[in-house]
Amino acid sequence: MVGNKVKEYREKILIADEFRVTKAHLAWKIGVSRSYVTKLEKGEICPSLAVAQRLALYLNCKLDDLFPLKS
Repeated sequence: MVGNKVKEYREKILIADEFRVTKAHLAWKIGVSRSYVTKLEKGEICPSLAVAQRLALYLNCKLDDLFPLKS
């Protein structure tokens, strides 16, 4: 599930090697609301390409890692 990948990557990131990235912080960094991040992590919505690119950039991963193509 796509949402689980977003949450998985978000929870791996630490700020200043100490604090985990919250949904609110991630939302602020990629220019969306906290509720948007919540819905994204639950798999209730799919982001636009622009949001997906900002998300992958901030989470330091590839788009394919977050949104794998179905075979």
